[in-house]
Amino acid sequence: MLRQPETLTETEHLRLKAVLVHCPELDALTDHVRSFGQMLTERQGERLPQWLDAVRQDNLPRVHTLAAGIDRDRDAVITGLTLPWSSGVVEGHVSRIKMLKHQMFGAPAFASSASASCFTREPQVKPLWRPIGPPRPPPSDGETNDHEAGEGQ
Repeated sequence: MLRQPETLTETEHLRLKAVLVHCPELDALTDHVRSFGQMLTERQGERLPQWLDAVRQDNLPRVHTLAAGIDRDRDAVITGLTLPWSSGVVEGHVSRIKMLKHQMFGAPAFASSASASCFTREPQVKPLWRPIGPPRPPPSDGETNDHEAGEGQ
């Protein structure tokens, strides 16, 4: 479905055709995906309004949701589908920064409930420094730390 039809082997083409014959919704979705892919690769953003109209004529609620989102930013999407410029380099830097933050601070903690969509607790922040060597035992009664006794001043 996501590959160009001319890149499919004969076996893959026959299998896909057999599946699409039994599922008209999947057949319509395949047409929409391929049409959008052609708009994207051939920079034909001016075809977007017709594509949106075609999507809305089929009984594909999830694709209708996608079409509504695209329609909200129609001018930006048409521009993105038409012009040769890309923000891919910038997006790559953003992804790299997010990966570094993830490595430094760990993954955010989500609620255990599957329906929760926001954080339920503060993210845990790791200290920026760690003591070197084994931890010192706490002073026993009557003893003081080196700092409290005035040593090292």
